[in-house]
Amino acid sequence: MHLALADCDLDSDARTPTGVASEAPLHEALRARGVTFECPAWDDPGVDWGAFDAVLIRLTWTYHHRPRQFRAWLDRVAALVPVFNPPEIVRWNMDKRYLQDLERAGIPIAPTVWLPRGSAVDLAGTLESRGWSTAFAKPVIGATASDTMRMRTAEERQEGQVFLEAQVARQDMFLQPYLGRVETEGEVSLMVVEGEVVHAVRKTPVPGDYRVQDDFDAVDERIDVEPELARLALAAVAAAPSPESLLYARVDFLFLDDGAPVLNELELIEPMFFMHHEPRCGAALADGLLGRIEAARGGRGSA
Repeated sequence: MHLALADCDLDSDARTPTGVASEAPLHEALRARGVTFECPAWDDPGVDWGAFDAVLIRLTWTYHHRPRQFRAWLDRVAALVPVFNPPEIVRWNMDKRYLQDLERAGIPIAPTVWLPRGSAVDLAGTLESRGWSTAFAKPVIGATASDTMRMRTAEERQEGQVFLEAQVARQDMFLQPYLGRVETEGEVSLMVVEGEVVHAVRKTPVPGDYRVQDDFDAVDERIDVEPELARLALAAVAAAPSPESLLYARVDFLFLDDGAPVLNELELIEPMFFMHHEPRCGAALADGLLGRIEAARGGRGSA
């Protein structure tokens, strides 16, 4: 069996050393199972995707810069070979308005105001009507804290008005209250493979920052899986469209001032899986992938 682990440009700033190194347990597990693979960039026009038995989306960390091109790539590749996670799930997950679907299903999220592209922005009025003293802005299609801003002080709120006007002129955005506990407690991520929580990590930003990605020198550490977070994580996965088709998910939680967890994001496209903290996650992902490929073949193939 020969697989493609979809990547992004080798020179891209999105490919952090930690992120790439975290994939090693998956690579080792595939080799141990007699599987060969390549890691082509998703947007490389010279790749013959039909030459692979399947495509696993892994480090396509530039997709949010060109979402239309990424969607077209998904459709083109899926017409040739199986893609995991499936394209219809990926398309749903690209647009963070999926959070509305999860909230309707009973998954707790932070209070949210959606700002469609081209809409009027009245940050002060929104904060007053919502009773918020702080705010956090994010793009509807984004990754790695791109085009985000926290607003806590009067000066930051004034800057936030200007920032939001510029952003909404070109893309859909949304506002939530700024959850300040991220600065001390970080974000907790649970890795789910084939419907089971494999492990959890806490990602803590550098002092004074809110960004929990290793791109910004945040620290990640393995933690015990808390039963309540595991329950919420699996409920969030179950609330996604066609959850039985999901091979993998990363479920990210932040915490309200009272400590209650809220879903920050359900990552179903290209989540870093922090496999350097739990190598058996690589084996679980490899086995799940191979099992789904065999199922797609009707059980007739072999590795």
